[in-house]
Amino acid sequence: MENQKLSIFDRLKALSPIKFKKQEEKFISKEITIGLDFGTSTTKCIINIEGSGKDDEYYAILFPRDKDVTLLYPTAISFADGKLYFGDLATTFKESETIYSCKMAVPCKDSWNNYSSPFMCENAPGLFIFDSRYHFSASELSILYLSNVIRVIRELVKKAFPNIKVKFYLNMACPLDQLEKDYFASCTKSDKQAANKENRKRDEYIEQRYNEISQYSLGLSNYSKNPWDINDAYRYINAIQKKILRSPEQSPASIIPETLAAISSFIKRPGTEQGRYMAIDVGAGTTDISVFWLEKNSVKSKPHYYSSGSLHIGVDQFDTALREILNSYEGNSLRERREKLVAENVGLSNCKDEIEPHLCKMIDHRTKFFGYAYHKEAKQSIWGNKRNANLTIVFFGGGSKLDVIKERFIYSDIWENILGQAEHILPKLEVCNHAITPNGSLLNIDEHKDIGNDSSLLLIAEGLASRIIDIPEYGIQAERIYEPKSIEFDIKDY
Repeated sequence: MENQKLSIFDRLKALSPIKFKKQEEKFISKEITIGLDFGTSTTKCIINIEGSGKDDEYYAILFPRDKDVTLLYPTAISFADGKLYFGDLATTFKESETIYSCKMAVPCKDSWNNYSSPFMCENAPGLFIFDSRYHFSASELSILYLSNVIRVIRELVKKAFPNIKVKFYLNMACPLDQLEKDYFASCTKSDKQAANKENRKRDEYIEQRYNEISQYSLGLSNYSKNPWDINDAYRYINAIQKKILRSPEQSPASIIPETLAAISSFIKRPGTEQGRYMAIDVGAGTTDISVFWLEKNSVKSKPHYYSSGSLHIGVDQFDTALREILNSYEGNSLRERREKLVAENVGLSNCKDEIEPHLCKMIDHRTKFFGYAYHKEAKQSIWGNKRNANLTIVFFGGGSKLDVIKERFIYSDIWENILGQAEHILPKLEVCNHAITPNGSLLNIDEHKDIGNDSSLLLIAEGLASRIIDIPEYGIQAERIYEPKSIEFDIKDY
């Protein structure tokens, strides 16, 4: 137990002077991939220290929280006394002084975005004004927030591994639909082409915003502060955005579709079998669905997509619908109050009437995208029958733990009256067993119950921490499902 609190170099020294010298040479220069799950309500991180194949080392980041620590860093920004506060510090302020879920305002040009927040300009969605002088877009606030997160990660890595010369790379998820859609027979060819063109245009816009956010936050992380004087923050955000963005091939930061990020770790596990899967990621701001056939053999583990899509409805919408009920509970945010309500009532079953409209939209989203997948397969009988679906559903995200989600998603038929119930899995972390604490020591996650209970929410971060992620080409079609073309993404030097 004591050795687990020591840094990796202290443990190596304990082996023998000769062995330590060899290991010290091995670790003198390393690439570290930051798997950053920039969530709507919380941000999670797992880092991957370069090794040789299976020797890569994965560590979760434990963020400081008052007198405690947490794997879940609040996605929150507060403004008070001329300063911006981030993360856990931000949650100590009133709801009227705090911006939650600012990433939902990043694609503010889209009609689906009904986001609202303190400080946001009523006539300009996605623009935030402080002290009537300082104007920040949602993208700029995201850059400031994430630069603070990455600064903390840099500092913890330096404490834990002081003798490693580090190059940092960043993988971050983005809410892209990415795949062109198949529509039912009633949809004309021209309507389908127009819809797919609009879908691609939307994805290109969001991907560009996230490319800016990821590259600029990585560059700004060396200068970030918490709290940060708003005048200095304004000056730095304007300075960093004058730098020319690197191309995706040369960038140290990469954007991965959320529907792919959720499964990229799961599909590589030894116990995961070849077959058909549906990944459902219920987060605070989005519900992401992807249906795929997993090719699994001794050579590779590769998903071939039938359909994929993001619905911008999540547990945040539950919180808004429950506002009147939640007002009777203490807490600086709706999420804090909802968690107390859930604990008191052992779930949200007593609040079904308020959240039913959102639940129905989420179920419709699942049904629609399974319908796309079902109609792509020539032999539809392989999907199962009215009793059981020949499909495994893999759940991700904090929303998957809610009783109302389990009831409607897990214990219900998968697609109208055609297919019955499917097998379901709620996976846990596979390759990441340790975390780096705020003082730089290493901690075994499984030996700390409070921390371990949240570890399943780091599955996307674990997938993003892979140094090489195979990204399917935009618009993959059914007839190519067993011989798909793909873009192999690899990290390039900064």
